[in-house]
Formats: sequence, structure tokens, C-alpha cells
Amino acid sequence: MTLQELINEANYRLSLLEKSTIEPDAELLFLREFDNASSVANIETISEIDECDIFLAYLTAKTNFQFETLRERIENIRPLVNDPNMTQEKLRNVFCGMISNCNFTGPTEQAIKTNKIVRKIKESIQDKKIIEILKNNNLSEKYLSSAKSIIELILFINSDIIKGYSFDDEVPDELSDRLKQRLDIFADAFILMGIVKSTREICNGTNHNITLVDDNDNVTTIYDESISKKDKKYIHKQVSKLPDYKVIATSYKIISKYHQEKESKLNKIIKGRNKKAQQYRNFITSLEKISLPSEITSYQTSLEFLPDEDLKLEFLRYVYENNLKEGTKLQEEYHKTFSKERETYARVLSKHSLPNSEEFLDCVISRYTEEELKTILEDIGKLGITDIDSIYQVLSTSTSKTISTLCSLTKKEIIPKDFYKTHLSIFSSESSIYKTALTNINSFTDSGINPKYLFLNPSILLTDSTSLKRSIELLKDENLLGSIKKDSDISFLTSSDLEERVNTMMFANCYGLVSDNIDLLNYSSTRWKRVVVMQTIDMPVAKEDLSAFLDRDDFFIPDSKIDSYIPAIPKITKPSTK
Repeated sequence: MTLQELINEANYRLSLLEKSTIEPDAELLFLREFDNASSVANIETISEIDECDIFLAYLTAKTNFQFETLRERIENIRPLVNDPNMTQEKLRNVFCGMISNCNFTGPTEQAIKTNKIVRKIKESIQDKKIIEILKNNNLSEKYLSSAKSIIELILFINSDIIKGYSFDDEVPDELSDRLKQRLDIFADAFILMGIVKSTREICNGTNHNITLVDDNDNVTTIYDESISKKDKKYIHKQVSKLPDYKVIATSYKIISKYHQEKESKLNKIIKGRNKKAQQYRNFITSLEKISLPSEITSYQTSLEFLPDEDLKLEFLRYVYENNLKEGTKLQEEYHKTFSKERETYARVLSKHSLPNSEEFLDCVISRYTEEELKTILEDIGKLGITDIDSIYQVLSTSTSKTISTLCSLTKKEIIPKDFYKTHLSIFSSESSIYKTALTNINSFTDSGINPKYLFLNPSILLTDSTSLKRSIELLKDENLLGSIKKDSDISFLTSSDLEERVNTMMFANCYGLVSDNIDLLNYSSTRWKRVVVMQTIDMPVAKEDLSAFLDRDDFFIPDSKIDSYIPAIPKITKPSTK
């Protein structure tokens, strides 16, 4: 598909969705009408309830029977139920007569396990038996068809259970239990019809006796002669407290809950359709924003809008083919540009007598611009790095900023050129030597020491930064920082025993000599202890001979035993005044 064909297909599918209608089925329409027209919150509405409608609504909510067939069967019993002379008691008797005749309940429950189920139900629909039941309840034979429909309805609601059983099949226990469960639901629905009929008669005044049965089978008879409006209001209040009324309320909750579940399912379907339609609209919009010819990079966003897998596949195929085509163009353009670029870099390398091999070219092209490379090669030359292998190492590990920084430090006479020859790793900004060197230079600057003094003492650049700061702080505390000169040998800053040297020197009252010549701190603490020994034996070293004395290798006391010949040297924090 082309881009336009994809848009057309999405528009077509969108139009089908927009034209489609999702209508409620007959069951939902019935439940809507029933639920909206009736409310047990107000007992006055009971007079509007149709017995067969609540019968149908209850069975619909409690079972999964086919609605249209169920409604048709229930309509067949409407003449019997709606008879003005049909009281709750009579309706109950007729129902019980039908059920007993089918051998489903009561003392005959055991018989269902041995009787042939379908045969027994068929036998139950004999006109003579049904007429007898009607006459026993003072009902006319004209209701024969309605009464027979009760048994047909029983057969219908159990049809899915008994399906597959022949006339000669025995009824197993499991099947018997399932039949009884169905029959209980049917019985509850039938009784509900009677309760509604009876309750309405009480509320409206019907001039005949009304019988109500509570949960404990207690019978209450109301003699309704001529009920006044005032009395009717009182009766309504009392009826609302009866157990039978509570049965209606509970049933309505069951029906209303089922209705709402049906509505929710329909709304979910409608919502799903609307969501799908919006997805198509968003997809079409995203496609219309694509500018061709160009690589399509935002296809993931478009995919999120697509509800159909087949259209997703077509869209991805289009993106792949388009991007492959554009990628080929880009690759060709890249190769052209890259070839020209390599020629330019090769000329720069040749100018500095460097090989323009693939290795060299790949290295410099991936790390530096042409202008950066020109500057870097000039800086490297100024640093005295001429060996090709060394240059390659620098180029492959460094950055233009790092090289520029080091070149500047050399130009300022802080780092000597010779230092780089043995420490090429300093050109890597991520190396420890680079970080340590810059930290130590900053320590000099922060302490007021001219960093140029490092030029003659480059080893200090490699000193542990924490130790160096501690040594500088020691000299600062003893007012010796000012004694450091440009030509001073300050390698003592790297000594681990510098504090001991200073303490021993000050114990020997040589602060003034060291202040004048800071280089004397380059002698170890052991050498300074020799001065203390000479003072102890009353043979102090003359000031003019101190340097030569400290420089001597021989002494009459071995270094390992010298501590035993001198007193303990305290830590001195203040400079001597001598």
C-alpha cells in the first residue's frame, strides 16, 4: 500500500464504524421498561406492576433462558394469572397442583429418580388431570391452555438439562439435583407473581379476602370490605412492613442488578466502538503529518493508534520499504561525504608527516573535527611528542580540550615537556594521573604557592592529593610556606615523615636555618636526629656546617639505634623564636 492507500483504508474502516449502530436487544429493552416504570421505594407503584412481567423479569435475571421463547411461553399463562378471581392462594394451589402432577416436589421427590423424566412430563399434560386441578380451585376450563402452558414452561426451562435423555432413561441423582434447583427458581418466580397480585389487592381494596404468607408459613387473612382512603394509607404503611413486601423488594434488587449488568455490557461495547473510531482518526491524522520523501521516524506513535493487526502490518511494511529506500539514498550520500572527508583528514596527517592509514584515519575522524585535528597536532608537536606511536596513543585516548589544557600548563612553565614522554596516560582526561595532576596544581594555587615551582619538581604532580594537602597545611602552620623559592627543591612535600622532620628540626632549634634554606627539609628525620644527638653530648653542629653534616652518610651511631640516644621529641606547633 502507498501512504494514500493506507489513509483511504483507515477512512473506510472509520466510516463503517461510524455508520454501525449498536442497539439493545429485546431482553434489555424489556428490562429498561420494567425497571424504569416500577419502584418498590413507593408502595403506590405496586398497583402498576404486571404479574407476568415480574415473572418474566425474575426468570430472566436468575437464568440464561432464551428471552424471546421465555416471553412467548409466559404470555400463554397470562389469561390465567390476570383473572380477577385468581387470588394468591388459588395461584399457589394451581402451581402446586401442576408441580405435584409432574412428580417434581414434595413426597414424590424420590420418585423422580426412578421415573422416566420426559414421559412423566408428557403424561402430566393430560387435559383431564389439569381440568381437575382447575375445578378444585373454582376455575373455569377456559384456562386449560394457560394451565398446560405452566407444564410446558417447566419443560422448557429444563430442556437444556434433559437434552440427550431418551424416554427410557433413568434420572441420575446429579440430574435430579439440577432439575430441583431449576424448579426452585421457577417456584420462587411463580410465588412472586402471587405476592405482587396479593399486595396490589390489599393496597387498592378489592372487596374480598386477602391472604398473605410470611417466611415462617404463618398465614394472615385481611377482610377487605370497603376500605376508606384514610384506612388505605394506613394499610399501605403496614403492608410495607410485611415479609411478602420484603420479598418483592429483594426480587427487584436482583432484577435491577441484572439490568445494570446488561446496560454496562452494552455501554462497554459502545465505548469500545467509539475508542476504535477515535484510534482510526488519530492514525489518519498521524499519517497526514508525514512529509515525503523522507525517513519515517515517528511510526511508533502511529502504531499506538491502530486497532487492527492487519493494518498495522501493512503500515509497518510501508515504513520499512520507504525507510529502506531513503536509507539507500542516505548511505550513498554518506559514502560520498565520507570519501571527501577522509581525503581532507589524510592531507592534514601528511602535513605533519603522519601516516594516512585506515587505522589513523578512523581514529581521528571519529574523535575530532578537521580544525580540531590541525590544532591538536600543532600542540602535540609543541609538547615535544614526535614518536608516531606516541602520537597515535595521544590521539586515540585524548580530547581536544585535554590536550589544550596540558599545552597551556606547559606554556606557563608548570609541567615540563619531558614529563609527557614517560607519562602519556596523562592525556586521557579519565585517567587518575590527569585528575591527580590538576588537583595538585590547584592545591598549590589555593595555598598561595606559585605552581611554577612544580616545573623543577614534576614528581609532585603524581603525589597523592590528600597527602600533598596535608604537607602544605603543615608548612603553613609553621610559617614555612614563604621560604619556598623558585629554585627550591620541594620534593620533601612528597615525604611521608615530613611532620617528624619538622618536629625534630624545631627541637634542634634549627627553625631559622630551615627558614632560610627550605631545601634542608629534604633530609630525613633520622639525619635530623643526628643533630639532636650531637647537642645531647654537648657537641652541637655549627650553623655553617649543618648542611654538610646532614649530607654525610656515616655516623658513629647506626640509624636503627639512634632513637635510644635521644630524648623523646614532642610535637611542636609553634615556630621557634631563636
